[in-house]
Amino acid sequence: MGLEILALNVQGKIHTNEATRCMETQQEMEIMARASTLLLPVLFKNVERLNTIDFLRTDQDPEEQMNLEAEGLKERPSNDAYSSTGTTQAIATLAGLAPAPFLEKLFRKLIRRLLEETQAQGDSREKLCTLLNLAQALVASKALDDSSVSLLYRTTKPMIRSDEHGSKVQKLSYKVLAEICRCHNSYIMGDKNLKELVDLLTGAAVTSQVSARTMRIKCIGILVNGFQHGRLSDLVCLLTRMMNDVFVVFS
Repeated sequence: MGLEILALNVQGKIHTNEATRCMETQQEMEIMARASTLLLPVLFKNVERLNTIDFLRTDQDPEEQMNLEAEGLKERPSNDAYSSTGTTQAIATLAGLAPAPFLEKLFRKLIRRLLEETQAQGDSREKLCTLLNLAQALVASKALDDSSVSLLYRTTKPMIRSDEHGSKVQKLSYKVLAEICRCHNSYIMGDKNLKELVDLLTGAAVTSQVSARTMRIKCIGILVNGFQHGRLSDLVCLLTRMMNDVFVVFS
């Protein structure tokens, strides 16, 4: 997507020492910052539209899904799914250039909607999936501060622990968690946060859907790679507690 390429080009200039002193680059940053405040809300709505269409196409009966998988006939992603992925990637890039107050307001609104949908009566799976995709994009921007990351983590925890909203919502919740582990490793590796995360991943084993297991293993892999040499005992403890899950996935 052209927007993503443009934003990446500006970000690349920012991360070079000489460019930070360049007037032209500063002007480009200001232009992209202003543009992001106009473009991000539009891109959010576009993701919601595309996800709604794709959800209606792929929301099959669980028994039908099992039959298709048994026959090796998994449905290929639709064009709308590919378009949605490209849009969320553009969101992740543009969010990294957005003014902090604007991004925080956008993020808080997203969290509020997530909380509302988790408590809503009726089927809210479609909206939850859309909001989780958007949350993952904002995490991938690496522009959220620790307080925002903590809020998102606490918001997604109930959807990881429970399969109440279905396997797709649980899988996307794990994807958000994996993105947090990847992009905010220093936050996750804090002693308190690390213990809480390990408790979450091990405690949710009983309710974890089959489709979510791969994402759980991805979270484990990111955690293992993030350990420093001086914390060998913590790493051994983590691997010991997680080993049962690894055996389940590959059995």
